[in-house]
Amino acid sequence: MKKIRFPALRFLLILLLMILFIGCSINSTPNNSNNTGPILTKLSEVHGTYQWNDEIKRIVYSKKGLIEEILSSQDPHISVRTLVSCLNDLSPTNSTMDGKAVVMGLICYEALSQTAYYEHTTSNGDIAEKWAGHIQPSATAKELDAAKRAWEIVLKSKSYVLL
Repeated sequence: MKKIRFPALRFLLILLLMILFIGCSINSTPNNSNNTGPILTKLSEVHGTYQWNDEIKRIVYSKKGLIEEILSSQDPHISVRTLVSCLNDLSPTNSTMDGKAVVMGLICYEALSQTAYYEHTTSNGDIAEKWAGHIQPSATAKELDAAKRAWEIVLKSKSYVLL
């Protein structure tokens, strides 16, 4: 190999190699704050129930406090991204409604509704009566897919508010 005689060129080559090395190091270093697998696993293992509440006239989830505790270990913006990504997950969980296991997408929505708020508006600025991103505990796979697509738009536009 020939010796490089120009000091400026040698400096530039060394600088380029350092930048490449640092870039590779950054991309290969695991980031524990993005390790969402344990969060989703913990959420799926919660033994909660959806039950009708006569006082407020709607179905409520029994383990909201535990969901909040699980999510508190992670940056809320990361939680929102994670929860939106699993809205259409049809895997069964340990939570139930009417004695039957509910799907992970429903638990992700429950957690998302405790983490972020978004109010869909009409073209003239009024609050929309319906929005695909708001679902009921009885949501179908199709409704979960629609909710995920709706929340992905909100996520992309960063138009949600953390609770």
